[in-house]
Amino acid sequence: MASIRKMCCNDLLDMNHILMGQIATTGKDSYGSLLYYDILCNPDYALVAVSPGNRILGFITARIQGEGTERICDITEIFYRDAGLPEISDMLIQTIVEKADKLGKVYFVEADVPLNNQKFLNLFEKHGFTWDDKQLEGSSKRLRKDLLRNRLLEAHDNSWFGRSYNNQKR
Repeated sequence: MASIRKMCCNDLLDMNHILMGQIATTGKDSYGSLLYYDILCNPDYALVAVSPGNRILGFITARIQGEGTERICDITEIFYRDAGLPEISDMLIQTIVEKADKLGKVYFVEADVPLNNQKFLNLFEKHGFTWDDKQLEGSSKRLRKDLLRNRLLEAHDNSWFGRSYNNQKR
């Protein structure tokens, strides 16, 4: 069974072959340095999924931006190995959303997903992300999960339960 933990310096060395492959694929030589910058500036939001043997199976990075009602958690990168473990991606997304909600007190979690990547579009939609109708430059779609709405619904359900329970006791 895999586990999720904060990324450490040694993980960057273990991930280097993954990052170099991404640079070769995208043709962007600044890709790796931007990812390293996100990891160093937002260590609480740089997570790895590891096997029991401490082998990296995937990672996710995000950053907190904005103030007040515009405070968001922007998922900047997600990568996982397709090793017959589809729950790795679910674990990474769930953990980053929970961290953003509890630690970051954000209102939204967002991710930019290429339109031609149906696998990732489906993955984020499965976790409650919706398209906010903003077409980004190029061919990406901004997906958003509303955490404030979830908190309000939970508070409403808890207060309703508390009232009905207290009324029944009388």
